[in-house]
Amino acid sequence: MPYCTIDDIKKDYPESWLAQTSDDDMGANVDESVVDAAIARADADIDAWLVGVYTVPFTTVPEMIKFCSVDLSFFYLYRRRFSGESPEWVKDVKTMAEEKLIKLKAGELSLPAVESNSDPDGIYLSNKTSDDKIFTPTTLDTFFEAPF
Repeated sequence: MPYCTIDDIKKDYPESWLAQTSDDDMGANVDESVVDAAIARADADIDAWLVGVYTVPFTTVPEMIKFCSVDLSFFYLYRRRFSGESPEWVKDVKTMAEEKLIKLKAGELSLPAVESNSDPDGIYLSNKTSDDKIFTPTTLDTFFEAPF
């Protein structure tokens, strides 16, 4: 399930911009397949940022994740259409979304009603115990005896 929709993007960015950045035939119509590809790319970025902190992909999309997906999707659409240096405001859209993801990963922000995969100290949780050890210090010594 994508984290945002074309309609979500239209709420923040004019449809004419969406058409210009997605339609290869003079920007007359929104090419939904191009927009869907940008959304998929944005969502993959979000998952890559937050893997290990949250269970991704999200089954229920928090609002902040939707907003990040909208902004990253628009950035990818803009960059697709207009190669070269992006205007500062377009870079700012991407930067602000990435800053939110960085803060989520660091635990400086949290997503309401979404369970984290790490403890409050930022240490990853594990289902392994000391009883699960295969090698003991004695066993390791026999494998790594010094040749001298």
